[in-house]
Amino acid sequence: MIACLVAVAAGCSWSSRTTLRVYAASSLTDAFRALEQPFEAAHPNVDLVLSFAGSQIHRLQIEHGAPADLFASANEAHLRALSEVGAIEAAERFARNEVVAVVPASSSLRSFRELDRAGRIVVGTEATPIGGYTAELFDAARAHFSAEFADALEAHVVSRESNVRLVRSRVVLGEADLAFVYRSDAGDERLRVVPLPDELTVRATYAIGLATRTSHRNAAEDFRAFLRSAEAQSQLRDHGLLQVAE
Repeated sequence: MIACLVAVAAGCSWSSRTTLRVYAASSLTDAFRALEQPFEAAHPNVDLVLSFAGSQIHRLQIEHGAPADLFASANEAHLRALSEVGAIEAAERFARNEVVAVVPASSSLRSFRELDRAGRIVVGTEATPIGGYTAELFDAARAHFSAEFADALEAHVVSRESNVRLVRSRVVLGEADLAFVYRSDAGDERLRVVPLPDELTVRATYAIGLATRTSHRNAAEDFRAFLRSAEAQSQLRDHGLLQVAE
């Protein structure tokens, strides 16, 4: 009682807000930050704490006991792996994305068939979702165009980055002539998207799962459900993501 009176006299107050920690793929940075305020407004007792990194980084952190309540991954493979070891449960899809080719806005490269002329190409590491999706795109290029074309693309890869934001930054900083990123990360005036043939369309699937160690299951379930709401889906579309049903 005395401690409470001292706290009140000092102008302090006790907080009963739940801290909900969401680990999310780096490509969700802008979209999830836009969702933070409306979610907290609808759930005033919840403080949403967002952490962004490559999905493979978050998987490793959760495997080693990081205090996540939810994990939103840019592919389902990392969620399945965590589910198999009992760290994640109840994963649900909530959005999709699309792999695109970006070049500097001043680049002379205009069509996909010209991209083998790019001297410096940057992609994601094999462990990253964007790296895996880019590998799918290269395989499709090999099947629908030629092995020589795909081999030329791979031969010009000068760097493999640990998340899609780092991949994009290499082009923005003038350190690369071409990169493969998500469409949601291509909205920068310093970049230009080079159209890809329909045969090379590669789409990413985003899903979110609950950490089995969470002590805030109700709040975690509320956020997962919120992602499928009309309000959240509208925000995701505004940030370049696609609906799961499309």
